[in-house]
Amino acid sequence: MVQQAIERFGRLDVLVNNAAVVHHGDLFSYLDADLYRDLEKMWRVNLQGILHCVRAVIPSMTHQRSGSIVNITSIAGYANASSGTTFYGTTKAAAMTLTKRLAFELGPYNINVNAVAPGLVKTDIVTRGRTPEEVDGLVKDFAGRSALRRVGEPSDIASVVAFLASSDASFMTGQIVTVDGGRMDYLSFSG
Repeated sequence: MVQQAIERFGRLDVLVNNAAVVHHGDLFSYLDADLYRDLEKMWRVNLQGILHCVRAVIPSMTHQRSGSIVNITSIAGYANASSGTTFYGTTKAAAMTLTKRLAFELGPYNINVNAVAPGLVKTDIVTRGRTPEEVDGLVKDFAGRSALRRVGEPSDIASVVAFLASSDASFMTGQIVTVDGGRMDYLSFSG
């Protein structure tokens, strides 16, 4: 992938790590085999995927002494009041920490590393396996937890990623930009 981009464009300036897997469940609902299988898959995609892609772009970006890396995490990495997201949130918290550590290590090469932490965004990860009625109920519930009273659209996240990848953000690194419509449910527990 990296080699193809370099061959086509002559250089590599931006890497956006935007892949995620979520498996819902809590410690008490998992059978041991399911727990380890699901945790391993989330760890491989949500964290190791970032590491593999960053490792692939480092030779090019360090050689040209510039670049921008944007990792997509989640507000679940901070915490939230959504049941069944503990393990997913753990992988996203690790991605947040990794973002800050990579910014520290790659800063001397003029490579910026930041992350975007979205709230609920209406994508296939939200709609897959749900009926239209279930999706509508989920969207209504999460919109009610947001100061803006709506859930995100992919364009809401893409515009922030484009900013972080641009020269306008050249003095930003190691930052986690929360883009969640003003969700605050992770500040309190309602149960």
